[in-house]
Amino acid sequence: MLFGLEGRQRIRVPSISTSRFNLQAARFLDLVARFYGGERAGDVVVNRQPLPIGMTASGQQTSDRSPMLDAALLKTAADGKPVYPRTLTAFNDTADPVALIRNALSAQVDHNAVVVVAGGPVNLLGVIARPDGRDWAHRKARVLSIAAGRFAAGPVDPIIRRDAAGFRTLLAEWPSLIVMAGNELSEALPFPGASLESGTAWAPHHPIVDAYRAFKSMPYDAPSRTLAAVLHAVSSDQPYFDLSPPGTIAIAHDGRTTFSPSPDGRHRYLIARPDQKERVLQVYVEIVTAQPPPRPGRGGPRAAA
Repeated sequence: MLFGLEGRQRIRVPSISTSRFNLQAARFLDLVARFYGGERAGDVVVNRQPLPIGMTASGQQTSDRSPMLDAALLKTAADGKPVYPRTLTAFNDTADPVALIRNALSAQVDHNAVVVVAGGPVNLLGVIARPDGRDWAHRKARVLSIAAGRFAAGPVDPIIRRDAAGFRTLLAEWPSLIVMAGNELSEALPFPGASLESGTAWAPHHPIVDAYRAFKSMPYDAPSRTLAAVLHAVSSDQPYFDLSPPGTIAIAHDGRTTFSPSPDGRHRYLIARPDQKERVLQVYVEIVTAQPPPRPGRGGPRAAA
């Protein structure tokens, strides 16, 4: 979604970071960035300035491997050679995510940046813990869009539950508007998996499709709240979703999220109406499966991830 929007020159992606201390996750991000950053979309190139990939060094580094990611990272052609160049060979090939995000924010026009979180909050907690971190976030970030939580009946979101205290701190201390996309959006608007293969026929090899196929038997529909978080953050002027009134989101010790409306609140959450479903899914498919043009030059609106 991010690179599809960048291909349409709707945003500029200055950096991507993973909140997992896991080199495999960073390698996959680098692979996807290089795939979309080729001279022609789908060319994976290594002899150009790459998009910096941040990886947290918080906690203990893990070597856990995901079959989804290995489906792309270890994919070989008929001659046994890797389909995609293998990059980020060591921890030192990644960037400090706190410095990376802070620097990306500092380079933006005031109140023009978008920050999207689709995992744990550790990297952003590091940013706002810096002496100048909250100031940069306040000056530069128009919105922090978080794909997490639940604002309808159902089980607790496992992402929030894994670090309830961290998300509680982020909600309390992040200085700009925060909009959350809860699990109910994935249930209301699952991404139609059958469209992924048909829509990406332009690429004989596609790392996102490789990973998607490896998760389980095709076709299957996938959770989409991260797509919602990105789409609304970039296109908040479009009626893709409804917004809750302003208020405050609280997180219980078990990870359950609750919302209390208040006129001066800085928190909101996304709501999907049934009559919005067809249009939103159409946009999801169009952007996710589109072959992007060569990367645009510098300039234009930007989003930090």
